[in-house]
Amino acid sequence: MHTHQRIVFGNMGGIPREEKIPETVEEQNYKFNTLVLEIANNWGFVKNIMSSFSSGNLKSVDPMERDWINFIMENQLNFNNYESSDKFVESCLRK
Repeated sequence: MHTHQRIVFGNMGGIPREEKIPETVEEQNYKFNTLVLEIANNWGFVKNIMSSFSSGNLKSVDPMERDWINFIMENQLNFNNYESSDKFVESCLRK
């Protein structure tokens, strides 16, 4: 089946599409804190990735590494400001 066929037939059948329910603040904080803890648990590895990324030597990443890099960049986190993963968690974890 071609793409245009899937689009046409995918809209048939009378089943309404689900509307996206906005996330609550608690859900947003949960997702944020989960990424903070993932990064902290992989502290040395993430520091190496960010070092390679900053120097332009990073060639490819897997989806999880991409999520970590995007999270760090979107939240403007500078790894040089944190002495350890514990300090990172203390300053970044949302209450």
